[in-house]
Amino acid sequence: MLFRGLGGYKEKIGKCPYFLYQPQTLALLPETVDFLCDLQVERLYLNPDYSAPWTEADCQTLAPIYAAIGDQYARRMVAGQPQYISLIDSKLAAIIKEGYAPHERCRMGQKEFAYSASGHIYPCERLIASGTENPHCIGHVSTGLVDVRACIPAEGSKSTNPQCSNCQLAPYCMNWCGCSNYFSTGRYDTVGAFLCASEKAAITTALDVFQTLEYRFGAEVFNRIIAVANPPRPTGPQPAD
Repeated sequence: MLFRGLGGYKEKIGKCPYFLYQPQTLALLPETVDFLCDLQVERLYLNPDYSAPWTEADCQTLAPIYAAIGDQYARRMVAGQPQYISLIDSKLAAIIKEGYAPHERCRMGQKEFAYSASGHIYPCERLIASGTENPHCIGHVSTGLVDVRACIPAEGSKSTNPQCSNCQLAPYCMNWCGCSNYFSTGRYDTVGAFLCASEKAAITTALDVFQTLEYRFGAEVFNRIIAVANPPRPTGPQPAD
């Protein structure tokens, strides 16, 4: 695969690589994660392309693929080689806290703003684009906010999908992410099929990982998970890059 030629170029990958996966690369995700972890990157961030043309068949393969990454995570933890993997650690943190806190949820256009170099104001940095014709533009620094009413559904962190209100996984789900919703469905407050399937698979995988590690480490599992997400900062002089 593509990364096999990068074994001697760890510095080009970086300490905290971001990996954007799409339908055509989904099947290779566990192998890619294993390879990057073997390079001993400090933190590995996995992000799906929500705007990609995900199919129902893709959604059905998410659970086993995420589970394979969860197995890798648990195996490395047990072997004394813990690795931060955003797909797993973000959900483990939500599980430990019994859900996302209000300040962690989307507050786009209400308590969260982004600014372009030209001074235009947007409800989220992921929605920034050039010019004023971007439908997400809600004002300019010289004139202030023009219209934030379109962002209000995201405030309060609620999805308008009826099935979300009765879902037991809702406290751990990112159905409140306005920009991810927009890229999936064209609306800030409407969750797409892929995001729903991805969140369910990620939460279920994290729960399985937690149970596996709890059986292995007992109550110490909390400290181990927290240590992976918050490694100690190095002290003393550091080598120059």
